[in-house]
Amino acid sequence: MKNSHDSRVFIVGGITYPPRLPFSASRAYPEAPYNEATPESPNPVYGGLRSLFYRAGLDSTHFDTPCWNPLGEFIRPGDKVLIKPNFVKHRYLPEVDIECLVTHPSLIRAVLDYVVIALKGKGRITVGDAPVQSADFGSLVEENGTAEVVRHVSQSSGMEVGLRDFRAAEREMLGNLPVGLKKREVERTAVSLDERSAHFDLKGMGRFCVTDYPPSTLQEHHNTKRHEYLIAGEILAADVVINIPKLKSHRKAGMTCCLKNAMGINVSKDWLPHHRRGSILSGGDEYLYPSLFKALRSSLLALRETSSNLTAKRLWQGLARMAKRMDRFNPGRRDPFTEGSWYGNDTLWRTILDINRVLFYADKDGVIRDEPQRRIIYVVDGVTIGEGEGPLNPTPRHLGVLMLGRNPVAVDACASGLIGFDPCKIPAIDKAFSTGDPPLAGFGKEDIEAIFGEKTVRPYLDLRQMVLTRARPPDSWAGHIELR
Repeated sequence: MKNSHDSRVFIVGGITYPPRLPFSASRAYPEAPYNEATPESPNPVYGGLRSLFYRAGLDSTHFDTPCWNPLGEFIRPGDKVLIKPNFVKHRYLPEVDIECLVTHPSLIRAVLDYVVIALKGKGRITVGDAPVQSADFGSLVEENGTAEVVRHVSQSSGMEVGLRDFRAAEREMLGNLPVGLKKREVERTAVSLDERSAHFDLKGMGRFCVTDYPPSTLQEHHNTKRHEYLIAGEILAADVVINIPKLKSHRKAGMTCCLKNAMGINVSKDWLPHHRRGSILSGGDEYLYPSLFKALRSSLLALRETSSNLTAKRLWQGLARMAKRMDRFNPGRRDPFTEGSWYGNDTLWRTILDINRVLFYADKDGVIRDEPQRRIIYVVDGVTIGEGEGPLNPTPRHLGVLMLGRNPVAVDACASGLIGFDPCKIPAIDKAFSTGDPPLAGFGKEDIEAIFGEKTVRPYLDLRQMVLTRARPPDSWAGHIELR
């Protein structure tokens, strides 16, 4: 695993989440950074991560000794290490199981321990993300246990572990009405891709949208002259980034894993093109066929976002809901798609690849270079995955796997196969092999190897051997993403 274009992906199965905070190892492993273990509380996640490191050959000569330092290949004493989980949102619907919504803190805990070993008391550790603007970050990290994990590791190791909300603004809500954005002071830098962007020369850039935000900011930062993103300062300053995504279905992208999880390094969602307004025939990708009611709804929602008057906001939102109902019961309705949440979305994959290119190649000042600027490792939480209407309203399904790799395209291709999705039908994965410069995948599709213990599978040569379960895709992707 010497470089970011390593196409190998390591997988362990049979994993379940441990039941008890702070998710310490259930055995006193020789390399343990502090003297604690909870044999009465099994922790398959900790043991699974340890097994992944061993199978990947990380510091193999010292395995099972006090000197074992598997992350020493990537992390040096004094480094700034950024751990990037998937903190999309706190639990906001009673029927949504938070275990299929966000990265489980037991995996964050295990990763933190091995980071502590590698740093040897010198350096900086940060756990951070930019969840959706309406998320309650404090409630999220307290409810799912991440805050307690961070406190425990800080106290036990003597190294301060930062827990950061990267968002430049929080959505203010009045009931279910978005009424404004509360600005937050966070370090951030505008990073320009311009002609290197996957959006460059795209027709219909004037139609860029992101749901629940006024389009004016998008047009300012994505147009015929520029394509730029607002990136968290701690990401750009990091020497090492450990990306820990939750494997889920996604209504706009088909699937979210390593590639999509990188979107959380951007601090302001209104810098992220998600779809283009209108139907395919009119130059958009919001929905398939022209629809008066859908166009009206989009315009009304834009008015809601640009209005500063609370009464007017309520009026525009009420009318937008009426337009949605009228379209739903319209006898001439030809497709059910809205807001770019369907298999024809031709915008979001471009944004996803742009953000990953920034993560790989932007230096500490935000300038895109030709060589990778930081060391990146990917550890996937595929224990309880989210199927159906992810990423915000997924249904839990036990898969029981952890994954490890150096390249997000290779890892995502393998992850899609595990859940019965075809990576050739997921735009962000498929287009990564042919879109943009510098490259995200410095290898061919047939070079990817999924390594399960003693078994090695090349997913693009025989994807059927990868399938562990047949996850349910979002309704708007059904019949267009599954492996046949």
